[in-house]
Amino acid sequence: MLIKLLIITICGIAAYAIAARYGLDGSKGLLHDPLTIALTAMAVAYGVVRLTLGPLAGPLEWTQPVVEVKTADELNALVAAAGEDPLLVDFYSPSCLPCRATAPALNTLAAEGRRVAVINVDEAHKLAWEYEVSAIPALLVFRDGKVAKRAQGYHTAEGLRALIEG
Repeated sequence: MLIKLLIITICGIAAYAIAARYGLDGSKGLLHDPLTIALTAMAVAYGVVRLTLGPLAGPLEWTQPVVEVKTADELNALVAAAGEDPLLVDFYSPSCLPCRATAPALNTLAAEGRRVAVINVDEAHKLAWEYEVSAIPALLVFRDGKVAKRAQGYHTAEGLRALIEG
């Protein structure tokens, strides 16, 4: 019981510290208050509250134009085929909620005719290591065979377009 209480307390302290670090001071409402975030984290750790993922639950699905890359050879072939055209590569994990939230935007860009590839870091961890991916989702834009831009975190379709074009 004491260990469980210690874990719950650590979860609360960590959540409070993270919320405070990112400037969540409650000015944008209760959900942005560090104390509310800490108490929610403690309740989740204790098992009182179960998080519901809603539309982010279930299998992660990619539309046809999105290419799933599993090896370095596959990625190198895509990069070479793209040439001067931008190729957007997303390093993701199916268990990552920001990755799941970014997936529809990637599908949208692929449907618009943009070159989009995805790499599951759980299955291709050597590729993630090779491209120095330290956080996911990691988005790399390739041009002329090289990484031209990098970004991390959740992006909307508009944000991805700006990343590719800018």
